[in-house]
Amino acid sequence: MNIGIIGAGKVGCTLARAMKFAGMSISGVYSRSVESAALLAKEVDGIFPNDLKTTVEQAGVVFITVNDDAIEDIVKKIANKFKRRSGFPLHGKAFFHCSGAKSSDVLGPLRDLGADVGSLHPLMTFPDKNMPPEELEGISFCMEGDPRCLNLAMEITDRIETNIFFLNSPEDKPLYHVGACIVSNYMNVLVDLACAVFHEIGIPAKDAMTHCLPLIYASLENTLTLGPSQALTGPIVRGDVNTVKTHIQAINARMPWLSDGYRILGLYAAAAANADKKISNSKYMKLVELLEEGDFTARPLAGEGDSDE
Repeated sequence: MNIGIIGAGKVGCTLARAMKFAGMSISGVYSRSVESAALLAKEVDGIFPNDLKTTVEQAGVVFITVNDDAIEDIVKKIANKFKRRSGFPLHGKAFFHCSGAKSSDVLGPLRDLGADVGSLHPLMTFPDKNMPPEELEGISFCMEGDPRCLNLAMEITDRIETNIFFLNSPEDKPLYHVGACIVSNYMNVLVDLACAVFHEIGIPAKDAMTHCLPLIYASLENTLTLGPSQALTGPIVRGDVNTVKTHIQAINARMPWLSDGYRILGLYAAAAANADKKISNSKYMKLVELLEEGDFTARPLAGEGDSDE
């Protein structure tokens, strides 16, 4: 299978390198940056013209790895280059984009020209273009799209030794991306917030990170081993209303900007603890009353009900 890469950024470079490492043929590279295209072509042992039409023509499978906002423009440019041909000029070709938030529907103009289309998003963070192929091993890809693309995606992900799962509908893509962003981005935000709290009491953020690392690692390990709800510890799981009240008073006095975040996270933690019968309904309601403010309300976790006294 000949693979074309459109977009020589972090994801495009990493995927191209991994597919080449797995024995697949990269038949073309296109990028807005001639320099980026040339560097990636050299890495995958190719001498390609930095030409969009040629990249598509030489490939059986095309990966569109530009940023989300540029996908529609690239799709339009590809369609314009082939739409004057009779019949279905892209028949037999498959196109994937790698956006987490957009569905395969954004590739509709290519489907209208006979192509099979799909979205194939790596559930991974890409810090730079130099990520070695072996670091992709074991990650998961989220897939939705046309049946032929499903089969191609399974073949490609198998060859680069990764996992794959499928969405039931293109409409599920935005919520899938919400979950991915929470895992990838908001854990970082939580650590940063904790460091800000330590900084408020005179401990530099760098030192706070060093001191908290064992706790971060242990908490993550417990979450992976026991599950998120079972791994919860702390005053909310103990139903320690007075400690939570002390927290809120300290936050309001010295870091009021943190109040909303602390309260909403506390409400979810309380709901999880109550659902797992770690705290009684009466303790739960006291915590909810304490933590609720404005429009924030405690929402039970999906699929979990209230516990009995």
